[in-house]
Amino acid sequence: MSKSNIEHHIRSALIQNTDKSESDYVEAVEIKSAMTTVHKTLLLTFFIILILLGIASQARIDIVVSSRGELLLESDIEKVQHLEGGILDTMLVKPGDIVYEGQPIARLRAIERNSQLSTMNAEIAQLELDKLRYQALISQQEPDYSRYADFPELVNVNQDTWRKENAKNVSAEALIQHDIEHKDRLIASMKKRRVSSLNQLKLIRKQLEIKQTLYNEEMASYVDVLNMQVQESNMVREIENLDESLMNEDFQLLRLEKQLNDLIVNRNAEYQAQIIQANKDLDIKRIQQPQHTDKVNRLVVYSPVDGVVDKVHFNFRSAVVPPGESIADIAPLNNTLHGEARSLEKKWVSLRLDRR
Repeated sequence: MSKSNIEHHIRSALIQNTDKSESDYVEAVEIKSAMTTVHKTLLLTFFIILILLGIASQARIDIVVSSRGELLLESDIEKVQHLEGGILDTMLVKPGDIVYEGQPIARLRAIERNSQLSTMNAEIAQLELDKLRYQALISQQEPDYSRYADFPELVNVNQDTWRKENAKNVSAEALIQHDIEHKDRLIASMKKRRVSSLNQLKLIRKQLEIKQTLYNEEMASYVDVLNMQVQESNMVREIENLDESLMNEDFQLLRLEKQLNDLIVNRNAEYQAQIIQANKDLDIKRIQQPQHTDKVNRLVVYSPVDGVVDKVHFNFRSAVVPPGESIADIAPLNNTLHGEARSLEKKWVSLRLDRR
């Protein structure tokens, strides 16, 4: 290779190297310029965010809560009270429950009141059973206690009492009735004897006539006539005795019949007096019964209105409820007061009411 060629190649290499450096310089400047703009933008954004955070930390945001619906005055709250108080047995509702008028909401416990009512009901049932027993004793028929299946012990006692009393009455009547039947048979027998004696007297008198005729014709002695007269007198006397006995037996029979009738009448009159007294006692008991029933019914507390249970003041069993104390508060449904409420940070409330 000649010297001139070598120089030519060296120059060409230098020129190419110079062009590449200029191109790289331009690209480097452009990249440097682009990176500077991004950095500025990011930096500006960062400062803006810092400024906003600073402002936000010092600013106060007012939050307004708005609500529409039915409003309820304190005077409209139904306080469910109990006049006499007592011990809480069961609370049947809880706050937020919807209740209806007449729905049970609580049940109190009072053993004494239940005992008094049970005793009163048992006494009334006993008086009614007494009436049925006395009426059955009068009619001498077994009483029907089927309506009193709730009082099996009382029914058993009254059935046993009726059986014993009725057996005693039947026995007393049967004894007198037996005497009456005996008198009837005796009187019937005596009447037959009297008829027989009358027939015999007729025969004796015929024999006497024959004896008297024979005596007049001197065919019989006077002694025979006297014997026949004695027989006639004896028979007449026997008939008279039978008549007296019949009178006595008739009197005894009438007396026994009257005794039986008086026994039944007096006994029934006594039973009737017991029925009258039982009716009087029943009237008194039935007047008192609603009082005891009401006391027991008041142990169950009912809701006075349709509404929502707002508060329950006693929420555990065996709580002592003072007389007149509210057991629960009920907010009535379908209240007529409507309005809109606005609240700012819970410091003030704006109300706009509308009566519909």
